[in-house]
Amino acid sequence: MWLARRWAAAIAPTAYVGMSPAQVEQHLLDLVGQLLDGIAAGGDVASARRFERVGERLVEVNFTGPLSLYLTILELGTGLPAQPELSGLDDLPATILAVLGGVSAGYVAAVRNTTLEQQEDLNRALVHAMRLAERRLVDSEARFRGVFTATAAGIAITDLDGNFVEINDALIGILGYRRDELTDRKLYDLVKRDDLGALRGAYQNLASADSSASYVRMPCRMTRCDGESAHVYLAGSVLQNADGVPSYYVTVVEDISELQSLQESLIHQALHDVQTGLPNRQYFGTTLERILAKLRPADTVTLLHLDVDGFSVINSGLGHHVSDQLLQIVAKRLGKVFTSERATIARVGDDEFAVLVEDGPKTPDAGTLASMVNEELSEPTYIANLGLAVSVTIGIVRRRVRGATAGELIRQADSTLQRAKAIGKRQWVAYDDQTDAADRDRFTLAAAMPGGMENGEFRLVYEPRVQLASRRVVAIEAMVEWNHPERGVVAHERCVELAGLTGIVLPLSEWMLRAASEQAVELHTELGGRPTLSIQLAPAQANDSNLVRTVQNVLDTTGLPPAALQLGMPVQSLMRDESDAESSLDALTEMGVQIVLAGFGAFDASLGLVEDHSVQAVRISPCLVVRVAAQPASLPARGVTDLVKHVRDSGVSVIVPSVQTEAQAKWWLDLGADLAHGGLFAAPVAASEIPNLLT
Repeated sequence: MWLARRWAAAIAPTAYVGMSPAQVEQHLLDLVGQLLDGIAAGGDVASARRFERVGERLVEVNFTGPLSLYLTILELGTGLPAQPELSGLDDLPATILAVLGGVSAGYVAAVRNTTLEQQEDLNRALVHAMRLAERRLVDSEARFRGVFTATAAGIAITDLDGNFVEINDALIGILGYRRDELTDRKLYDLVKRDDLGALRGAYQNLASADSSASYVRMPCRMTRCDGESAHVYLAGSVLQNADGVPSYYVTVVEDISELQSLQESLIHQALHDVQTGLPNRQYFGTTLERILAKLRPADTVTLLHLDVDGFSVINSGLGHHVSDQLLQIVAKRLGKVFTSERATIARVGDDEFAVLVEDGPKTPDAGTLASMVNEELSEPTYIANLGLAVSVTIGIVRRRVRGATAGELIRQADSTLQRAKAIGKRQWVAYDDQTDAADRDRFTLAAAMPGGMENGEFRLVYEPRVQLASRRVVAIEAMVEWNHPERGVVAHERCVELAGLTGIVLPLSEWMLRAASEQAVELHTELGGRPTLSIQLAPAQANDSNLVRTVQNVLDTTGLPPAALQLGMPVQSLMRDESDAESSLDALTEMGVQIVLAGFGAFDASLGLVEDHSVQAVRISPCLVVRVAAQPASLPARGVTDLVKHVRDSGVSVIVPSVQTEAQAKWWLDLGADLAHGGLFAAPVAASEIPNLLT
């Protein structure tokens, strides 16, 4: 619906149609449906005809203004790839090109047929005038001359050999010759060699005694006086004398050069980026396929996927006019870097570029290419009186052509770029098979999580938290496990990691909170209000502006007392300036929910959070616990001593996770820690087994 509305808004001002805005929008919505149906049909002949029919229907309602086709191709070219129905469609760029080509062809054919129908009426008038010439010579000559001279179409009357008998001013204007320059020429002399044979054959057929054809219509190219080609459409008919013998040809010439140029321009714009003039993602993918097909299997190619560092900062701070100029400079400088290589450069995203290099004997290695790019881009350039320079983060794939496909190469380069961006700015990473396989496995598993949730494959387990001194269970920490039908049980930490890769993290976290609260209420009824339910918030959940509302809703609907709920707030979320985590922490404290600072000790500012907020406990960072366990006499271990003392002096409890041995438990107990959990005390259990832990 949005594509039809945007399309209607674009082309409505280009032509007058006898329809209301709502009717125009509905008409275009029907056309969008035809296009999607054609794509879904798989690109057969019937589908192509559907695309052409869309162009014809535009002409039928009179969308024939100078910009109607241009804006149609522009809106469809940008809007169709975003349609959800086309998500995941193989070879989408080629499909979109087929759609645009079909619409353009149908539109051009419909405009041409409309014009030719008018021309045929004109031809019939001419033939009629010639036949009446002997009986009413003066009147018919006047009428003929009026039509002959007033029409905007070129008209030529020739004998059967093609010699000019009459030429109107419009034809002289189309071809640019003087009238006397054409008197010694034939019509056939002005037609390009490639089209001449078809035209001669068609005209000879018109004049043959057994021909059933009354006219001929065909596109061809004619030579202008300056040697350039004029793209025209010819409509020819034969004139007979009083005895019914063919004597002359009447040829009507329609100049379609501007329409041809517009169509070529539209195709170029559909395949190129407006700001930089570089090929766009669709064209780049098609070019990559073509290059892979022409190279030998043993040849190698290098694909670089570049992301401009900090582009959003420039865009937001200085405006689009500056960022657009900067993109143009990046495009030019990339061209300079690869001037000695057989390279194709494209803009494939808002701040992303791709470079395909057909490797030669002197092509530098991946690291050198990355350095060359960043060195060239780091030279400042002045825009709006500001000296701007950029860097790029790059994912690089170099491989042999054998077995390579365009789609897989692009995917590998994008995946490698994401790994480079995770490291930092101005980094480059080369593609690695094993790392890519691990990433794909991880992403595949993450993508399957929504289905797992819907199929009831997730369950809650609980890890007991004990007092280090007495080993008495005082709280249970809710954790999620995924009983995957093929991979078995996926542990809590892995589930949280995978959920963080997709939008499932918030629904999964809310499900955990609600389900654990419901089970905690049942346990409290059975066990007299104990133990405390503890839930570790994921970073995305801690930063969620709806966190407080979600927690309040869960408490209201389940009946769990706020004091019986303990939420672990990640320290790293509280360190972000733009995060809502701090305000959520304070609001949850006012509600009576217990707060634990999770991941404590991994950030320098952790102690300040204890002083600034009312919290019940801090949970030492698991990585710090592991490090101290490995090297209890190390500098970090000595630092932990001061850390625990400061926290305890503030009246806040210290929780130690991942305790595996009695020696670790004693070390932390001697240090002053209050609570702990881990493999030493008990493995995670189902809710039904918790009463056994309390006996």
